[in-house]
Amino acid sequence: TVRDADMSIDAHVHLPTAPELDTRQKQKRRLLAEMRENGVEKCLLIADSWQQSDIGNNQECLALFADTPEVSVAAGVSPLVDFDRQCRALAAWLKEGRVSGIKLYPGHEDFPLTAPALERVYLLAQRYAVPVLFHSSGGRFPGRGTPEEAAAVLRRHPGLMLVCCHCFAPHVESCLPLLRYQNLYFDISSLADTPQLAEQTGRPLLELRRRAPDRVMFGSDYAACSQREHLRFARSLPLDGAAMQALLGLTARRLYRM
Repeated sequence: TVRDADMSIDAHVHLPTAPELDTRQKQKRRLLAEMRENGVEKCLLIADSWQQSDIGNNQECLALFADTPEVSVAAGVSPLVDFDRQCRALAAWLKEGRVSGIKLYPGHEDFPLTAPALERVYLLAQRYAVPVLFHSSGGRFPGRGTPEEAAAVLRRHPGLMLVCCHCFAPHVESCLPLLRYQNLYFDISSLADTPQLAEQTGRPLLELRRRAPDRVMFGSDYAACSQREHLRFARSLPLDGAAMQALLGLTARRLYRM
């Protein structure tokens, strides 16, 4: 059991996958049970950009959690997959207030953040004042989700709210030169994927949080990573009460209007 004072917001989750979770409803129940067990009050569920997906496409995730106010949905978009149809659907969901963010998967998919087609996404995000999240590569995918790309996008769109998922792990220090861009945010998902990674990223994460205390959010990348271990990692950081509250929920609540 977790006290109300310890409740948090997980700003980066996906539907869990396992052989026994063979329906979307079973995946939903497992996610909600995990949240209750770990004292997670709300979460941002990130849908896939592909129609056929184990973690659910946009339509499936929006329908699945339409009756679940504690789960907000970020829509996945790809310039590689029926892009015009995706953008038209995205515009309708944004107008209806059903989508809290837009997720891009550079690296997992073969396109850079600077792909010309994505101008349409960035303009939609600014029109409806929702953040764009991107998968940061940390060097695994050269030219895909890099600090240089993020900087280029923000120079072109200074009003865009951009969220760097995973903080370029394991190279969290790569975030620091980007702090000049006031609308760039970070979630710490996957940083506690292994004890070694948590140890490697802890010190630069503290420096990032020190310099940008209102722009770093808790996220776990559940179920690819452990939500429980990420909470343990976040709560182990030497932060005072207000700083911990900002990390564990207040920043995400404000950014995603939860």
